[in-house]
Amino acid sequence: MLVRRSMMRQWAKLAPNNFPCPSRTQPVAHCATGCVAYGAQLAIAQGLRTNSASKHTCERDGLLGNRTHAIIPAMSLHVRSLASGSSGNAFLVRTTEDTLLVDAGLSARQLERQLREHDVEPHTLSGIVVSHEHHDHAQGVGALARRFAVPVICTAGTARALGSVLQGVDVRLCHVDGITVGDAELWSFPIPHDAAEPVGVLLRHGMWTVGIALDCGHVQAHMVPALQEADLVVVEANHDRERLLATVYPWSTKHRILSDQGHLSNLQAAQLLEAIMQDGRPRDVWLAHLSEKANDHPRSVIQFVRNYLEMVALPPLSLSVAQRDRPSASWHSDQALQQSDLFHIC
Repeated sequence: MLVRRSMMRQWAKLAPNNFPCPSRTQPVAHCATGCVAYGAQLAIAQGLRTNSASKHTCERDGLLGNRTHAIIPAMSLHVRSLASGSSGNAFLVRTTEDTLLVDAGLSARQLERQLREHDVEPHTLSGIVVSHEHHDHAQGVGALARRFAVPVICTAGTARALGSVLQGVDVRLCHVDGITVGDAELWSFPIPHDAAEPVGVLLRHGMWTVGIALDCGHVQAHMVPALQEADLVVVEANHDRERLLATVYPWSTKHRILSDQGHLSNLQAAQLLEAIMQDGRPRDVWLAHLSEKANDHPRSVIQFVRNYLEMVALPPLSLSVAQRDRPSASWHSDQALQQSDLFHIC
């Protein structure tokens, strides 16, 4: 418990001021912090609105002290993986009113086609979030943003590294204090990778949060409480160490991937999930950025992670793989809510 609270204090500098309650209820109404409110069913039955004066007190396990918040109705969040691998990464995130891209590692033409296949007109995007400047995360960002006048959200270091790629683009800087993008809130947290200023991101809409952390050379302490904020956690499981060493990659490439500024192995991903799941909160997980040559079949990677979590006596969790070269994994907050049988009042 002391370790948990210490980690939360570290994350408090990076995270929003309010920590979400580790549970969900049906039907849904919640306070402004994301906490499920006492009397939620009654609130919804009465057609409670955001500007209602109805309030409840949230104790937050003593971490933040007692606070009183207005109850607000829940909102939906939908995440779709368009691709995730060394050839390109892109995630489509839809909120109640807005649509965003997290990473734009496909060509602008591919992204435009993928968006329209998902019934999204590119000019309606509220923003493109770029985790770092590497080609497989930022290939199409400049052309797409210019063509459709879409703002780009990234760190100052990433903006500098992209340089002329972002010429003529409206660039907004993300930071640990968070920014508003459409009707969502976005926070970033640093990750260890050989890029200028790479980050993982937390995107919150109403009571729901998605956390994405790709291209991490190793797990740093602050990453755990950051990702514990999320209902959907997307982490990389890039390679199997032995398969990587057996590839025809030059040693310099192998060394880069295995370094503390490279990529997480399947084992490291499983260990990260072990740490995240210590809070006992139900959540969904996507394994992403799987290497084509240095990793096993996606089903085998899922089974490896399942076996590891079973070995350390953690309950089963929902695991999917974001495929390298095509749209695949899809998550919707409404489905996540229906699957949860946990009722909790803060």
